[in-house]
Amino acid sequence: MAADTVYRVVGDVIGAAGGSSWDVSDDTGLLQRSTVPNIFTLRLREVAAGSYQFKIAVNGSWDESYGQDGSSDPGAPNMTVNLDTIGDILFYYEANAHRTRVEVFAKAEPRTSEQQMIVDTPQRMPGLRTSTPHQPSPGMLQDVSLQSVVSEPPTPIVAPQRMDRTQEVVTVKEKDEIKSGEPSTATTCTGTVLEMFKKALKCCSC
Repeated sequence: MAADTVYRVVGDVIGAAGGSSWDVSDDTGLLQRSTVPNIFTLRLREVAAGSYQFKIAVNGSWDESYGQDGSSDPGAPNMTVNLDTIGDILFYYEANAHRTRVEVFAKAEPRTSEQQMIVDTPQRMPGLRTSTPHQPSPGMLQDVSLQSVVSEPPTPIVAPQRMDRTQEVVTVKEKDEIKSGEPSTATTCTGTVLEMFKKALKCCSC
């Protein structure tokens, strides 16, 4: 096999792909060398649904061509490919054995407006609750940063005042005198105790 050998897919399948049917010089059917040695490939895109026939022509001539089962006989049956719907056709040609393998890739049909609506609409799974962002009520405090916190001075704790025992005795004495108009015995006694207590304090300080 010469390095410059040219292989083409020829047939009505090329006409369905936008080229000329059964034209050995139409590059629409030109097979390209692949990275695998002796393997040539061609992809025809968006071919309409139908049944098609083809052969492999060499160097732009019918002098050398290959049909079904790699036969070079001019009367060899054509190879066929069938598409149930619009799609791509991928050809693999093995130059040494002159065998051709074909793969068909059906093109997905466009969605209807109803199908597209189903795809675009979020679907809620059973048992799952749709979460929504929490919106605080108007009365809630929005700014929770430390700078927004207004601190009030603590209420001072007033220690209970201790009443002097001397004041308590004098108060009782005054109350008794107001009631009776005369010093009571208990008050006089208490006053005597108070005087003795004062004298004892003076002695201790000497």
